[in-house]
Formats: sequence, structure tokens, C-alpha cells
Amino acid sequence: MRRIGLDLAFRAPHQAAVFDDAVPVGRPFEVDRTKAGMDELERRATAGAEGPCEVIMEPTGLAWIPMAAEMNRRGHRIYVPKPQKTYDLRRVYYSAHAKSDGIDATVEALVRHVDPLGVHELCVPTATETALRLSVKHRARRREEAAGSKNRIHGWLVLANPHLSEAFGESMFTKIGIAFLRRFVDPFEVRKLGKKRLRRFWDRHAHGAVRPQLFEAVWRACVTSWELYNELHKAGKLPIDYPRLQQLVSQELDLIVFLDTQVVNLETTNDELYQQLDPDRVLERQVPGLGKVIAPAVEALVGDVERFDNIKCFASYFGVVPCSSRTGGKDKPRRHMTKAGPNLLKQYIFLAADVARRCDPELAVTYARAIEKGKHHNAAVAIVAHKLVRKIYALLKLRAERRRALAEAQPDQPPPAVAYLLVDPDSGKPLSRPQARAYINTHFPSKAKRKATAAAAATSQKPGSPKQARASINTSVPSKAEKRAAAATSQKPGSPKAPPQ
Repeated sequence: MRRIGLDLAFRAPHQAAVFDDAVPVGRPFEVDRTKAGMDELERRATAGAEGPCEVIMEPTGLAWIPMAAEMNRRGHRIYVPKPQKTYDLRRVYYSAHAKSDGIDATVEALVRHVDPLGVHELCVPTATETALRLSVKHRARRREEAAGSKNRIHGWLVLANPHLSEAFGESMFTKIGIAFLRRFVDPFEVRKLGKKRLRRFWDRHAHGAVRPQLFEAVWRACVTSWELYNELHKAGKLPIDYPRLQQLVSQELDLIVFLDTQVVNLETTNDELYQQLDPDRVLERQVPGLGKVIAPAVEALVGDVERFDNIKCFASYFGVVPCSSRTGGKDKPRRHMTKAGPNLLKQYIFLAADVARRCDPELAVTYARAIEKGKHHNAAVAIVAHKLVRKIYALLKLRAERRRALAEAQPDQPPPAVAYLLVDPDSGKPLSRPQARAYINTHFPSKAKRKATAAAAATSQKPGSPKQARASINTSVPSKAEKRAAAATSQKPGSPKAPPQ
């Protein structure tokens, strides 16, 4: 089999190495990033060979997409190795103390020969799939940038107005919070304005119902900071330039508003692209925990589900399988999760699993059993995420079969139905979503509901309850000590058992 190892570059020419199985065909050579360079690569790679070649390349940045698409158009098969495997092969077996683009291309061609099962075939994405993947990642990046700006503002408030962040709480970056921060980072300015005028400003910018307790908390925070810094201010030793700091905060607020607008626009774009790839919106509507944000991300980052050989490969791509370590026929316990898979996908599937365990009775049972075994909440949710990923795999496989059946148009074989089944763990009967919710609320109530139930049981005992039964027995049937005391006091003077006078 003729194999081509490609080491892709962003600005310099690519490097290629051609092998017949493990026998090199010439030396590694440069490939220009032009059509002429692609033609020369194919001519040199296919000289004296029959049939298509296998092209092995690492997915370097976005440079691999046009190269893979062009080589696939020419009839060659594209394979992607794990970067860790190519690194180990080069460092341990090929060249431990040297690295070059030619050596990297050689190693990529050899890794397919050394480990055929460890190199999977690449499915070239469509334009819609590429756009959705880029848009999903860009939305996550924008959210991280907005979170970074908010953290910077919180850090500046520790210096300028130490109690303000605690007073606002989660309302810091609402409309009223942003309007307040644009003008009143300086507590001396708030104190100078006065409570009545600040209240008028608050009412004007609240854009809805005014919460008096939030206003009072913010006012007390500013007064407390004013009292803290007042002596330093009078002495002229306050190490804070409030006008300059106010300018910095305003710039970060402008950036936050811009990023939030970008996120909303990207979510609209993601929804449109996801509609094109999944018209039935199977992931969003069927799988609990996968909403309008996570479902497009799973669709974009997973791609074609049939590129995974089995369910284990699919779960390992999500990174929800522990690293295995087996010695002497025994598995070592408490192994950490593997680092495989996109970090964004692992983050989203963890959030989805935490929601899905409140909707799917089977996942709720899985979570409860993990907690009973002493697992931490995060570890238990990771176990639930693994089971949820397996269900997603089964659902996507059914969807692929349905699409294939519809494409082949076989009237005698109706396409399989695609549905996420909710099952009663006790009887195995299918449940509707309201029935599944009722089952979880009955068997696995939340902490708040358990506390409320315990408080209601403690305050209002029903007639015939065990506590009231014990109380009635104590009042109607006296104890032995009470009987002796009653007998001693009821003895008449002069009786044989009467106490001496």
C-alpha cells in the first residue's frame, strides 16, 4: 500500500514522505501550497503504484481541511493519527534527539504501518459542518472573553469599592448594575449625591420592577466603603485615582455589552446551521440536557457518528472514560478521566448530564448509586455523563439508519423511529416526560424538598402518628416510679404501711 505522510504548515511549504508499506520511496520533499504543488505531490506519490494512496496527516489548525478535501476529491483516502502516537513514535523509535518537518512527515507515514487500528479515517466535513464548528467554538470563546472582563471589574472593585460586588451579587451585570457601574465606582461620589437622588437615578435605569432590598444593599455598601476610605481621603493618601479607574470600568462594560451581542448573534447563526444539518432537531428535542446551545455543539464537534467504530470509541472521544491501569489481574481504583476529546465538548456534556439526571429516571438511579458508594458530586455526574453519551450514540446511529433508509427509499422497510426513551427503572415500562419527572420527584427528591418535607413533618404531626401514640401512652399508663410516688402519698395515718408521724 502506497502511503503519504504529510506535515502541514501554515506559511511554509508542506513536507511529504512517500512509503510503500514500510519502505521509503525517495526522500521527503516539499509541497507548495498551490495547485501545481498538489499535482506534483500526486505525480510523485502515485508513480509506479496502482490504486489510490493513503494520506496520513495531523489536523494542524485549519490547514488540513482544504488539503484533505482536495486529496479526497482525487480519490485518495485520508487518515488522522493521534498526535501523541506520532510524538512517541518519533521520540522513542525513530529520532529521539532530532526534529524536522521531514522527520515528522516520515513518522506520520509510518504510524499507519505500525498501528493500523490507532489511525482512523477522516471524514471531510461539508461547508455547513465547518461553519457550524467554527461558529460554536467562536461563541464559546466570546463567552470566555466576557467572563474575563467581568472578573477584571470584580478585581477593580475590590480596590475601589470593596463591598459593592457582594451587595449586587448576581445582579452586577444586569441593566441597572451596568448603569450604576458606568457612573458610581467612586463611593465618595455616591455619598455626595445622597440617597434620595441616587434613588431617582435607580428608578430611572431599573427598566422594570425596583427591588428596594437591592438598592438598600448597594447604598450601604457605598457608605461602608466611604467610611473605610474617608480618613485616607482627607489626608490625601488614598492610593486610588477614581476618574481613571472609572474610565477602565466603562471600557470593560462596553466590551461586555459588545460580546454579549456577539454571543446572541452567534447563537442565531448556530441555530440556523443546526437546522440545516438536523432538520428534525433530534438532539435538541429528544435528549434531556441538550438545549439550543449544547445540541448544535454536539452536532458540530461529533460530525458523522459512523466514523466511530463502536460505542467505546465514541465515549472516549467525549473524554468521559477513566484512564485504565491494570496490574496482576486487578484494576487500580480511582483513576482520573482521560484527557482525550475537545475540552468544550467535555464541558458541555458534563453540564448536560447534571440536567439530564433530573429528567431521566435511569440517569437519576445511576447518580444515586454513585453517591451511595461515596462518590463526590462531580464524579457522580461524570458517571452519568458516560451513560448519557452512550444513549446519544444509540440515538445518532438510529438517525443515520433512518437517513440511509429514506435515501434508498425502500417502501417495504420503513425507516426506524428516532426517539429518546424514558424508562421506569423498576418495571422497564416506557414513561412520558411528565411521568419521568414525577418518578424522580417521588424517589429522588431534591434537598430543598427533603428539608421542606422534614420541617412539615416535625411541625404538624398527624393523629395516630408514632410520636402522638407515645405521648398518649405516657399520659394514660403511668410508669413504675409514678405508681410508687402515688402509693406513698395516698397512705392514711395509722395504717400498717403509713409512714411514722
